[in-house]
Amino acid sequence: MSNRLSVVMIAKDAADLLPDCLDSVSWADEIIVLDSGSTDNTVELARRLGAQVYTHTDWRGYGIQRQRAQDYATGDWVLMIDTDERVTPELRQAILKVLAAPQRGAIYSIARRNYFLGRFMRHSGWYPDRVLRLYERARYRYNDNLVHESLDSLGAEVIPLTGDLLHLTCRDFAGFQQKQLAYAAAWALERHRKGKKTSMAGIFRVFIRYVTDQRLADQRHISRGAVLTISIQTVYRLEVGIFQAQGVNVAVHQANKSVLATSGKIGHGDTSIVTRLQVNTADQLRNRNLHARFEEHQRRTFKHRVTGGPCVVADSD
Repeated sequence: MSNRLSVVMIAKDAADLLPDCLDSVSWADEIIVLDSGSTDNTVELARRLGAQVYTHTDWRGYGIQRQRAQDYATGDWVLMIDTDERVTPELRQAILKVLAAPQRGAIYSIARRNYFLGRFMRHSGWYPDRVLRLYERARYRYNDNLVHESLDSLGAEVIPLTGDLLHLTCRDFAGFQQKQLAYAAAWALERHRKGKKTSMAGIFRVFIRYVTDQRLADQRHISRGAVLTISIQTVYRLEVGIFQAQGVNVAVHQANKSVLATSGKIGHGDTSIVTRLQVNTADQLRNRNLHARFEEHQRRTFKHRVTGGPCVVADSD
């Protein structure tokens, strides 16, 4: 007898993405959608398409929201996906094969094919981008990270599946940039609260690692994806630097966590999160040299958004 599969996802304002996502997993035994307070018709659409829909607007981060969503599942196995992902027919067959004869205690990894500005990336570290998504419901759960959450694998054997998970990570550049900056703010806040620190040397190492990786080069050009990855990694570390800057009040950042929480799912539907975070800390940081460097970095890195400056693009295939 085949094991039952629960497809689980968290969502907010995803009405434009849901139809194709849900259609790609319509063969599952049940589909669980946990909404964090959509203002569009995400909830109604998900129900109409056959999903079991629940709501939790008390946003405490991605990890805890995934835990909550999994708690509603009743299947033997969980396939955790996002609304901007689609299961390919090849991946479906691989999953069904596992469900027919699973290896107990194992976790199955899935290759993601990331879509970036009109094409699926094949280089720059964007593929195969394996993620742990198929696992036994009663044995494994996600950690409680605010952002960049992951499955607590507990040292389990990881078995790669065939077939890809299509990931529409960047359909337009501006939206992707705003989402990643919001992730950077949340990630930096979390690291600051854990006592983590960074340095300009750490930022420089990020740059060197990416520009010296030969996988980034394709026909003598660096892909736009690689350039953006360098930029975002640098912003992440600069955000941590801001939080550890001398004179920053930790209580202010705790208040900023509330700002992030009340916004619901970070980077989905609310593009002002980073702006508000910066405004809240402006009085603490305005005269700090590190803050000035951060602002200058933002202006230079994303100058092409305003000026239409050059951006070298290489064929990703």
